[in-house]
Amino acid sequence: MVLLQTLSLATVLISASLAQTPPGVSPSASANLGVTYPHNVVVSPPGVLLPQNEVATQPTIFAQPGASPTSSYILFMLDIDTILNSTATNVLHWFEPNFTMHSSSRSRELFNSSDVDVASYIAPAPLPGPAHRYVFTLFERPEHFVFPACYDSIFPPTAAARVGFNLSEFVSVARLGSPVAGNYFRVQNDTTTAPPVVTATSLSSAACSPTRA
Repeated sequence: MVLLQTLSLATVLISASLAQTPPGVSPSASANLGVTYPHNVVVSPPGVLLPQNEVATQPTIFAQPGASPTSSYILFMLDIDTILNSTATNVLHWFEPNFTMHSSSRSRELFNSSDVDVASYIAPAPLPGPAHRYVFTLFERPEHFVFPACYDSIFPPTAAARVGFNLSEFVSVARLGSPVAGNYFRVQNDTTTAPPVVTATSLSSAACSPTRA
């Protein structure tokens, strides 16, 4: 019995050390997504604390090792520690629906390959209090991906338009499958103000059915 408990604990610890997304957050990813901000500010290791001014501009994204150069990818970036009116929720900071990798690129850098609508990058700006976690999640784009029209509200580049974004629901509705890579960093507002008190948790729910090819 002791041996089994020891092995179970070791399995949990190994899984946690391999995860590239925050513990307990779903969907999770075990492959590392490369994220580099201007001036060579690299998001590494996952969960690194970065100054707010260093993440003000949209970063460059690099696909995970072994990624197919012929595939297309969908990227999400969320603040999963937002508190609004004492309610814990998420805010979508970036949605890129058509990333591709140049076949000649040895760095695996991903590029926007079309003029399809994106939810443009919103820089992190957490309220005073504990550090916020900003999570990147990359999915392989299905061949016949159709953007769910019920999520059209995410495109304005404001937190108000994107608060409560439910990634798990979007993944289910759009039939994205499991993420192929992830990463995250933390940003803290050090202003000496009492942090907000959380009394509830809430995510939005879009009134739509799963998309069909």
